[in-house]
Amino acid sequence: MNKVIELTTIFYRLATESDPIKREENESVIPEEIKDVISRFSYNAFSEFERNHKAIQEIPYDTHSDLKDHYFQITIDGFWIFYAEMQLYSATLQEIEKLDAEAILDNWKTEIYPNPDMKLEAMHVNIRNLIRSNQELTLEGLIKRHKILNTMPVSIIRKISADFILLPMWIYYISSNHFCNIPTKTN
Repeated sequence: MNKVIELTTIFYRLATESDPIKREENESVIPEEIKDVISRFSYNAFSEFERNHKAIQEIPYDTHSDLKDHYFQITIDGFWIFYAEMQLYSATLQEIEKLDAEAILDNWKTEIYPNPDMKLEAMHVNIRNLIRSNQELTLEGLIKRHKILNTMPVSIIRKISADFILLPMWIYYISSNHFCNIPTKTN
């Protein structure tokens, strides 16, 4: 099987697992440090988004709650992309560099957030394409389920779209730099 198709298949199997027992088994492999960063990033990103776009505070509760949940889910997807790549190459999850959540958050604010395109373009094309296609599918599904999002200003949808790329990209980047040496080629 083609490596790109294999990577995509593994990722979607991990990210969309519906069996609660298998989902719990999958989530048990996520290092606590990454769980903490995922929770903080998704919460902080959604809170900032909500503060800067007051219209979000006025949408129905179910839409608001689902959007907030999607911020978390798209963030954790960055780890699932990393973990899918590990499985593809039969790599072992091991800490190769101590994770400092505060330093990572500071780095996010100074290095990634101001220059997201530079970091995304530096990623391997197949990882970048998987992040983008996942972002498109996630956003499309969210908008289909919540028609009110179609009435939001374009700037709000663009911000959601940008966040849905940045958050998993950064978690992938953190995971691959702190927890495993994986070959950089996904062909």
